[in-house]
This record gives sequence, structure tokens and C-alpha cells, in this order.
Amino acid sequence: MYRTPRMLMGTAFALGCLMGGVGLAQPRPSTPQIPQEPPSTQRPEHQASPPRWPHMYHRMGHGHSADLGARLSRHLERMAEALHLSNDQRTQIQALQLTYAKEAIRGRAELAVMRLDLRQLLQAEQPDLTQVKTVLQQMAGKQTELRMARITLMLGTRSVLTPAQRQQWRTMRVQRMQEGPREP
Repeated sequence: MYRTPRMLMGTAFALGCLMGGVGLAQPRPSTPQIPQEPPSTQRPEHQASPPRWPHMYHRMGHGHSADLGARLSRHLERMAEALHLSNDQRTQIQALQLTYAKEAIRGRAELAVMRLDLRQLLQAEQPDLTQVKTVLQQMAGKQTELRMARITLMLGTRSVLTPAQRQQWRTMRVQRMQEGPREP
């Protein structure tokens, strides 16, 4: 009864091993190979180049705090268009977003400093666990503050909207969550 599916799976597995196993026996280079631009096409030093590893762009100090204000502004424009916000509503939400952006930028910077402190503590020959625990608790507290700032922004935005706009906003958020993350 299950002979044909088993045979197909076995054949697919064998072919996968034969085809995919070719590159597995070759040694990997120890350092990543970064393509170099020919001298004639190299950029001047003052001009920024795009990241070589886009999947790590946010870890290099880009993509979060650096453009938070711009992202919030685009979000407000999409929201204003979809919900038909009045000028007064737009102004109030913009003030909430500005307050949040300032808190988020400061908080993320403080968290980055705490991560450096933690790394330095852990590099010691005999790390002091009480100091490590203190830094970890401070980091958790800062992360909580950032989450609360985000929640404050959401609740403040909700309070500015009319009941009909709130319902439409909820629907938009659910749809956005189902679509998954957006490309920057």
C-alpha cells in the first residue's frame, strides 16, 4: 500500500544525496570572500557604499534608529490616507511619534552601551556574576521601557482616532501582521 510513496521518497533522497553532496566534501574558506570593485569603478572615500551583507544591515547601526523618524513619517502618511485623518489628528499622532522616536533612539543607544559593558565583563578571566546579573537586569529594564514606549504610542494613537477609524486601523494591523515583515 505504501510501496510507491516510499520508493519515490527513497529515490528522491538518493538523488538529493548524489546531487547535493558534491559540494559538501569541499573545504570552506575560513574568511568570507568580499568581491572587490575594479580600481576604475571604486567609489570615492566620502561616498557611502551599500552594505555587503544586507541581511546584517540592521546590526551595523542602520535600519533601526537611523531612519526611525522617516519610517514613522511614511507610516503616518499611509495611515492618514487609509483612515482619512483630519489635520488635527495628524498633528497629534505626529507629536506622539516624535516622542516615541526620541525615546526609542536613546533607549537603543543605551542598550548598545550595556551590551558592550556586558561583553567586557564576560571577557574577564573570572567574571563577577553579581556585576553580570546587574547589567542583565538593567538591560531587561531598558527593554521593558522601550516596549512600554511603543505601547504608549499605540494607545495614544488609538485615543486620537474615532471608533470607526479604530476598527479600520485594527483591520489594517491584522492584515499587515499576516503579510509578514516588509522589505526596508
